[in-house]
Amino acid sequence: MNSKEDVKHEKMLREMSHRAGNKQCMTCVGHGGRAPQYVCVAFGTFLCTACAGVHRDFQFRVKSISSSKFSKEEVQLANEEGNDAARAKFLAGWYGTENERSCPMVENTKTAALKNFIRQVFVERRFEGERPAPAQQAPAQQAPQAPQA
Repeated sequence: MNSKEDVKHEKMLREMSHRAGNKQCMTCVGHGGRAPQYVCVAFGTFLCTACAGVHRDFQFRVKSISSSKFSKEEVQLANEEGNDAARAKFLAGWYGTENERSCPMVENTKTAALKNFIRQVFVERRFEGERPAPAQQAPAQQAPQAPQA
């Protein structure tokens, strides 16, 4: 990969990181998780510094947006997935359930709890579910129209 491609990929990833769903780290809450600077290339998710370290502890490949080289495929995955799609997949059985209360998403300063959460979500895949299918609309039935006067 040449440096022109590297610059292009970094620009694309920076733009992706500013999308609404990617502005907050995938796996933590609070101030420390704002404006993620890393991408977990295994899932195409955007992470803060603390969460990137925990993902690495579990042997997931994580790259810095500003100082790593990304392949075209890695950039494409981040574009197609991102945090919203990953949340829909990996946290489908978490939102609105007892799991959300018993295993809450935490601030990235709470290392032990953060590691436990990431382990359950990405290693054990405890809350993984199917992505919601696009809503299918039934063909509209035309109601009889009243005669116009």
